[in-house]
This record gives sequence, C-alpha cells and structure tokens, in this order.
Amino acid sequence: LEREILVDGEDLLREVDQDSALWKTLDDLPVLSNPILAAVDPEAAVAEDEDAITRRKVRARALPLFVVWLAAPTLSLIDTAVVGRFARGPAAAAALAPAVSFSDSLAYLMSFLAIVTTSRVAAGVAHHDGRGARLAAREGLVLSLVVGCAMAAVGEFGGAAATLKRVYVTRSTAAVLAPATTYCRIRGIALPLQLAWQTAQAASIARGDSASPLRACAYAAIINVIVDVILVAGLGWGVAGAAAATALATAVGCAAQLRSLARLERTERVAEAVGVEDIEAIPEDPRPTIGGLGRLFVEALPVFLTILSKTVVGVVLVAAVASASLAELAAHQIATGLFLLLSPFADALAAASQSLAPRALRRAKQRPAKVLGTVLMETLFASALGAAMTFSVARFGASLFTSSPEVAAACASLAPAVAASLGVYVTNTAFEGTLFALGHARPIGLLMPFNALLVALALLGKGVRGSPFALQRSWWVFVAYQIFRIPQLAWIARRREEPVAPLGAPDEEEVNSLPVPALA
Repeated sequence: LEREILVDGEDLLREVDQDSALWKTLDDLPVLSNPILAAVDPEAAVAEDEDAITRRKVRARALPLFVVWLAAPTLSLIDTAVVGRFARGPAAAAALAPAVSFSDSLAYLMSFLAIVTTSRVAAGVAHHDGRGARLAAREGLVLSLVVGCAMAAVGEFGGAAATLKRVYVTRSTAAVLAPATTYCRIRGIALPLQLAWQTAQAASIARGDSASPLRACAYAAIINVIVDVILVAGLGWGVAGAAAATALATAVGCAAQLRSLARLERTERVAEAVGVEDIEAIPEDPRPTIGGLGRLFVEALPVFLTILSKTVVGVVLVAAVASASLAELAAHQIATGLFLLLSPFADALAAASQSLAPRALRRAKQRPAKVLGTVLMETLFASALGAAMTFSVARFGASLFTSSPEVAAACASLAPAVAASLGVYVTNTAFEGTLFALGHARPIGLLMPFNALLVALALLGKGVRGSPFALQRSWWVFVAYQIFRIPQLAWIARRREEPVAPLGAPDEEEVNSLPVPALA
C-alpha cells in the first residue's frame, strides 16, 4: 500500500497507490503504525494503532460524551420535574412545554457552531497543527458569543413573546403565554454563555478530552437542582424560579469548561515548545479576525441548514399539539423531555465520529466506507437501548414527572411512538455526523429543508392539528419523518462524485506545506 523511495540519499518521498481496485481488495488492511502486524493480524493492528477507528474506540469516546450532551436536556428536565411536583396548578407545568421547547430550540439551532468546531479542531490535531486547532476553537467561541448576544436581544425585545403567541399558544391554552414568556426571557439572558459552553465542549472533545466536559456538566446539574428546589419549592417562584436556576447553572458550567479548555491549550503550547532553543522565535497564536469568522460561518452553512430544518420540525411538532388539552400538553412536555434526555446517544456518537474520523482518514489511511461502517455498527446497539429506555419510562414511569393521573395516562399512550422516533433518530444522527466528517455536508444541508417542508405540511394539516387525536398523530408523523431520512443518507453515502474536503480540513497548499514524518 505504501512505498518509500530515497532520492539522492536525502529526500524521503511517500508514494501511496490510489488504485481503486487495489483499495477494494485490501480494504481491511489500512496503513498502520505496525504494517508487519497488519499483514499477519489486521484486527490486532487496527486495535493497536491509536489513529485507526474501531468500535471499541467509538464506544469509549461516545460514553462520556453521552453524559456531556445530557447537559441541556437534563437542566430542562429538572425544571419540568420540580415545577410539576411543587408548582401550583397544571398551568405552570403546561407553560414549560412551549417555553422549554423554544429555549432549547434556540440553543440546538446554534449547535452547528459546536459541530463545525469539533471537525475543525479535530482536523487541526490530525494534521499536527496545534496553532490552527486553537484558532478554530477561538473563532468558534467568539462567533458563539456574538450570535448568542444577538439571539438574546431579539428574544428580549419581543421576539420570544411573538413566537410563543403565533406558534406555540392557541386560544384554549392562552393561560400559559405569560409564564412561558417569562421563562424564555430569563433563559435568554444566559444564551450567549450556553452557546459558548457548547463550543468549548466541542473543542475539548476534538482533542480527546472527555473528563473536563463531564465535570462541567456535573457542576451545572448540582447547581440547578439546589437552586430549583430553593426558588420553586421554597420561595414559590414557579416558572420564573426554574428559569433563573437553569440560567445560573449554565453560567457555572460555561465557566468551568472555559477554564479547563484554557488549561488544555496551555499544556499543548508547552509541549510544542519542547526542544525549541529560542523560545522567543515561537510565533504567537493567531487571533480571530472578521474575515476568519465570516469564512467559518460560510463553511458551516450546510450544517446550519440541517440543524435549522430539524429545529423547524421540532417547533412544528409543538404547534401541531397546541390545540390539545392542558393534560395532553403536559404529557407532550414529558415525552419531549424524555426524547431530549436520551437523544444525546445520537449526539455523542456523532461527536465521537467527528473527532476520530480525521485521524483515521489522514494518519491510518482507513477507507471512508470502513469508518462509516464501524460507527453504524456501534450505533445500532445505542439505538435499541435508547428506544427501550424511552418506552419503559414513558409507559411505566410518567408518575415521576407529574402528580396527575390524567397526564400520566396520556404520556403512557405515547410510549410506542416516542420510543420508535428516538431509536431511528439515534441512527440518523450518527450516520449524519459521520457523513459531515467525510465531507458530505452540502447534500445533507440541501435535502433537509425539503424534508422539513413536507413534515410541516403534514403536521399542520387538518388531519393532524385540528384532529381530536392531534397528540398521537403528531408523534407518528415524526416517526415517519425519521424513517424517511434513512434512504436519503444511504444515497448520499453511496454517491460517486469528486471528493470533498471534510469540514475543517486544510486546503491543498496547507497540506503540501506540512512536513511528512518518515516511518521508522
């Protein structure tokens, strides 16, 4: 697969055979750090090589990331549980359905910045470009703060109230508008910090650091539980108290993650200085520029369109059940909370794939089909596990989140649809994240708005939104939408076209300027 040729006794050139027939024949024999072992036992060689991707490595990277991605839905679910148990009347719990959906949708919409940051930092690490990786993290953080402040300002000056009134609330549920608006405005204050927290997590994850995001999430969850109980159960602040507790927890988590990222980058710079005689000759890290931020946003547009389309589907799903009773709205909030609580299975697998794929492709020379197949095999188990857990909690444990038998019964009736939608969603998201890492963001971004339009037409039609069975039918339409995406992603993965550079990969001039270390 690889030949080393000496020219004039000085220059070492690397020539890799790109014959497609040869690659197909030797697909399971990648270029590894131990090529002799690979010729005898390919599986052992892959497991030994730190750059090659395996199911064990995907699992080891994804498990801690699952806890990391639980941060936002966990904070929202804590609000739901505390308000549902201690607030007076069903209106407070019902108000959280539109309020939490709106607040979490904003953060999820902007998660494209974290996704692109993961790919860009991982690509820098794979190309031994520490300065580039640090610049990618800083550009992501700056853009997150700018976008977060803009979104918070729009929400504060009428955007949140207008969206809730037009999309989430109907005449029969008008009583929830005031408390829902209050919740969204308070959560909006911490939106810049929430986006920065997501991006800082992504930069750490791309370097293989899962410990510091876990600690930050633990700090935030503890603060949220304590302050929630004090403000909601103790002082009787209701929905406003829950929002304030979540905002404070977000600030604590963001501060902890930024501190850990700064320490990680400082250690990285020290390692780069080892062996350098003149420390002053080491160039300073580049700073984010307006042009760099603009290029980042343009590069991330396909991912933004994908996330925007998913957000639209989530918003329309809430709008479709807006005419339901207060009990059904509360049940929908519990079902949505369970879905969001376990959907990090998908986000964790996608993030693990994005952080591992650049090294597997660049250093271990593994084929894209091998990388994708490895991730999907590990994803099937997570899909089944997540669906089973969702069904069990929705069917038999709804009383944990409500004291109303009517709400618990409505939630139990949704168990099959919620479990099915989550199982397929996990597979789709991990599939999608791997395709992002392989350079297929553009076709995914172009197809997703079309999917969102079809789902919106189905959910807002008279057969669903105006039906007495709006709650049940809405969730089954959501299941059909997830299933419809599977053949689309498979078609994108099998497309034969000119190769596209993965997100964050350096251009051809940068690659040619990189030193190629000789194999020992």
